[in-house]
Amino acid sequence: MVRLPRTVPDGVALDVAGNLYVACYRPDRLYRLSVNGRLDTLAEDPAGTVLDAPTNVTFAGPALDRLVVANLGGWHLAVCAMDVAGQPLTYPEPIGV
Repeated sequence: MVRLPRTVPDGVALDVAGNLYVACYRPDRLYRLSVNGRLDTLAEDPAGTVLDAPTNVTFAGPALDRLVVANLGGWHLAVCAMDVAGQPLTYPEPIGV
C-alpha cells in the first residue's frame, strides 16, 4: 500500500517488471511505485508546461518503450523514452459471442 497525500492520482500503467506508474492530476507529477514498495517521483512540473494536469498514462510504440502521458490542462500528449517496456494491454473474452 502507498499513500499519496495532497495529490489527485488519476491514470495508472504497469511495466513488465511490475512497477506501477501513476499520473497525478494535481500536483502535476508522475510517480513510479516499484514492486518493492519504493515510491519515486519520475517527473514533476510546478509550472505546468510539459505536465499540465496529467490524467492518463500508457506505454506505446512497437517495443512498448515510450511512456505517453495525457495532459488535460494542455490538451497534449507528453512522450518519454523509457529503459523498460510496458505490459501489453489484454482484453477479456466477450461473453456470449
